[in-house]
Amino acid sequence: MTMKLLQIGPYPPPLGGWSFHIKLFKKHLDKQNIHNEVLNIGPQRRVKSDEYIDVQGGVDYLRKVTGFCTKGYLVYVHLNGDSIKGLILTLAAQIIARVCGSVSVLSFHAGVVQHCFSPGMSRQKLLAKCAFHLARGIMCNSDAVKTHIEKLGIPAAKVAAIPCFSKQYVENRTVIMPHEEQFLQTHTPVFISYLFFWPEYEPEVIFNALPDLKKQFSDFGLIVVGPPQGGEPFMTMAKEKGVDTNILQTGEKAHDNFLSLVERSTLMIRVHRSDGVCSSVMEALAKGVPVVADDNGTRPDGVVVFNPGDSMDLVAKVKMAVANRSQVTSRISGMFDRDAIDEEQTFLFRCHDNATIH
Repeated sequence: MTMKLLQIGPYPPPLGGWSFHIKLFKKHLDKQNIHNEVLNIGPQRRVKSDEYIDVQGGVDYLRKVTGFCTKGYLVYVHLNGDSIKGLILTLAAQIIARVCGSVSVLSFHAGVVQHCFSPGMSRQKLLAKCAFHLARGIMCNSDAVKTHIEKLGIPAAKVAAIPCFSKQYVENRTVIMPHEEQFLQTHTPVFISYLFFWPEYEPEVIFNALPDLKKQFSDFGLIVVGPPQGGEPFMTMAKEKGVDTNILQTGEKAHDNFLSLVERSTLMIRVHRSDGVCSSVMEALAKGVPVVADDNGTRPDGVVVFNPGDSMDLVAKVKMAVANRSQVTSRISGMFDRDAIDEEQTFLFRCHDNATIH
């Protein structure tokens, strides 16, 4: 029987790592004429679109999942870490799939710093274990995360470590806006960071480091890509410390524009303690741009890591990376030609056909 696929997860905007992955995977399946749909549970879920199926609320979500399951769709749920709401939505879809005689597969877009992997029992661990057990197959983005999932009693054969990053991520055309070009021309070195002003992104770590970065690099620039909502207190703090003119907030960017800015940057700064093998980190490395990131246990080879939450260590590592950029760049390595999108499709087909996953 031909596979029909329902992806459940956030669809851009905003253009986060896993929402972009969902969009890219849908595009890949469309090109092969594989019937697939996306049920958007992201911030734009109530906005109707030809690109995805909208969700108007909890009852609408259950109704639409049930409708697809009764039509024989494989339910492919994308889960990002410890969100209780995300786990509940995942379990609801998995239970509906099982009742309807369908199959569910789970993609876990998170790193090893999660409540569900911590000692003891928590709501997140209980819900995550249920979700892992109900899934016909599980994809995660690193061997380290795979090991943690297996420690929860999940059979190794059920879990595949397939990175979220794939070679298609860095296929882009050059797009630079005039005001961005002016900023690039008047600041050096230039750092870039994809940043949401959410607690898990720890934006204070970067903003607390800015005065010391200015002491080291008086004309430095920081390009902050991502939704500006919630950033007002941080920009006020930056103005009080005299570093606001060193910052360019771009808001959400199209992928071509984002990669073009990455290519023109001296290095990328990544602050997110609980993320996995971050797509923007892999994109920067694939473009030959050094990355300074907090050590979350899953950073790829070539990343310069600093102590999580330590702004002073961030400054020290940025200073070292800039001073030794050619040496740092020479250490960048990775499977940048890997077609993880194709591997993902192959894994889903295996789960659908029940060939090797039981």
